[in-house]
Amino acid sequence: DSTTYEGTDPLGYARIDGDTDTFSRGLSLSQTLFDLGAWNSLDIADKQALQASAQYDFAQQDLIVRVADGYFNVLSAIDNLEFVQ
Repeated sequence: DSTTYEGTDPLGYARIDGDTDTFSRGLSLSQTLFDLGAWNSLDIADKQALQASAQYDFAQQDLIVRVADGYFNVLSAIDNLEFVQ
């Protein structure tokens, strides 16, 4: 390919006469702005975490009650044993 320059235009840019090759490239990017499915999954996960926390709290309170009940049963058994003797 040969290109020849022939002077300048009124603004001072070079004028090109002859064969020219043109190249172009493109790039496209995309990003989801809002994903309803992901939003719903997050909401469900939050509710499951709250439910698990409530179940844990209930199990903890149940353990405290069972330990206290067992302790008082032992005290009662000791008291009954001392009374019988």
